[in-house]
Order: sequence, then structure tokens, then C-alpha cells
Amino acid sequence: MFDKIVDELGDLDKPLSNSRLTYLSNLDSAEMARLEEAWKGIGLERRQQIIARLVELAEDNFELNFDSIFIYCLKDEDADVRVSAIEVSGRTRTPR
Repeated sequence: MFDKIVDELGDLDKPLSNSRLTYLSNLDSAEMARLEEAWKGIGLERRQQIIARLVELAEDNFELNFDSIFIYCLKDEDADVRVSAIEVSGRTRTPR
């Protein structure tokens, strides 16, 4: 299921589904590596849509953890994606 969701992220004919995006929560290192590889082929507008939706999901449900994605997005070439990742990291982190 995870691989299919990652493949669909870059497909503009497939709408972003909140229920599918929740599968991106709590990624292990292998899943994150797969997502990073796919992210490189996803267009700018779609990356912006994905990060915006992940931010919304993280803010609405504290049990979802997209921290690894947000950290990765700090290196994105697009400033809007980076800013979204920075802003949500400050709001969703819990004290350790």
C-alpha cells in the first residue's frame, strides 16, 4: 500500500486523499528513503500541495507524525515548501 501511495503522490490525475496521506505518518528509514527518491520527481505545485495537506493533518491530529518528511522538506528547493516545514515543526513538536 505504501509504495502505491508514494507512486500516486506525483500523479496529478490522482487527487490527494487525506486517508491515503495518513500512511505517510511514522515512516521508518526504508520508507523515508523511498519517499525521498520519489519526491525528486514530483513537480513544484504538487509538492506544495502535499506539504500543505500534511501540515493540516498534523495540526488536526496529534497522533500523526510527519516529522521525518518535514525535516526532509527543510532541504527542498522551493522556499514555500521549506517555510511550511519550518512552521509546522515549531507547532507540532512535543517536548521530549
